[in-house]
Amino acid sequence: MRTEKSSDERFMKIALRLARLGAGRVSPNPMVGAVLVKSGEVVATGFHRGYGLAHAEVEALKKVDFQAKDMELYVNLEPCCHYGNTPPCTDAIIRAGVKRVIVGTVDRNPIVSGRGIERLREAGVEVTVGVLEQEAVQLNEGFFKWITTGFPFVTLKLAITLDGKIADRQMASRWVSGEKSRQIVHRMRALSDCVMVGAGTFEADNPTLLPAVSRTSLKTPVRVVVSSNASIEVSEKTNLLRTMDRGKVVVACGEGARKERVEALQSLGFEVWLIKEKDGRVDVKELLRSLGSKGLVYVLAEGGAKLASSLIQEDMVDRLVLFVAPKLLGDPKAIPMVEDLGVRALCEAKRFRIEALKKVGEDVLLTLRKGL
Repeated sequence: MRTEKSSDERFMKIALRLARLGAGRVSPNPMVGAVLVKSGEVVATGFHRGYGLAHAEVEALKKVDFQAKDMELYVNLEPCCHYGNTPPCTDAIIRAGVKRVIVGTVDRNPIVSGRGIERLREAGVEVTVGVLEQEAVQLNEGFFKWITTGFPFVTLKLAITLDGKIADRQMASRWVSGEKSRQIVHRMRALSDCVMVGAGTFEADNPTLLPAVSRTSLKTPVRVVVSSNASIEVSEKTNLLRTMDRGKVVVACGEGARKERVEALQSLGFEVWLIKEKDGRVDVKELLRSLGSKGLVYVLAEGGAKLASSLIQEDMVDRLVLFVAPKLLGDPKAIPMVEDLGVRALCEAKRFRIEALKKVGEDVLLTLRKGL
């Protein structure tokens, strides 16, 4: 015999699974799934399909013509109670006659932040909060960071050898990791709002920074090259230039970059951002603040060493993803994964905690989070 707790968790798992279908589609909104249940059976489901489109709760309620008397609604995130691109979900839930709402976690958006739950309870709707809360929080951790701080959630991805090199002394990095690892990277790009590299990686790899997978999304990721002095070399063979019709390409450079270099890039179709400098380089914290202000919630940084070091030094890496290849270079002049971090004692080392470890083809995929 099922208990109420086990039933709640079972249906919340469905809501979470539905919510994940919005990954790469809904940003800067959160991912939300909804499940309508009556007498222990699923009646209707919905998920948020894209920014500006109907929210998950409304999607589900539509399928029962907004007649949900004696039904329970499972939703991984607190229903909204304000007017944005769509009307408040709380109003639709109350009008439909839902008797009980089960919420995964409270929305961290200051406009909501418990008010949706309060509105439902005031209308006589029974509300249960905190079912599979850890999973619900993790699903939308990027949104929660962005909506409360203005900064995007940053994933730093690096493919490295066993001795921590990302390229040989000639800057050749194709390929450090194997094919299966690279397929995962393309999926990571597809789920990101922005893909960012440093000038060295841009010139060495000539990347497109586009996902090579089918992406049913409302937008392609914004591609950013960080070049403090705007001195990147561009020709007709430059892949970012050749694929500019597929989405915005930004060159982020320091405020002191020479005007003629900036204008030359702009004439080719690049969008150039002038960012405050720190120690002669683009201040990555200010760059991330700018990205966040434009609604870019999930940023994937793909190196190289200078950009990686700047992000780590500024404590802006939320997740570190390492594809470790079973290869050794052993060359002191090969390119390391990071440059000098200013650490001179073990007790000062930048600390990460291991979140996941798995074998991918011939490589090992190591996922870490900052701090202990």
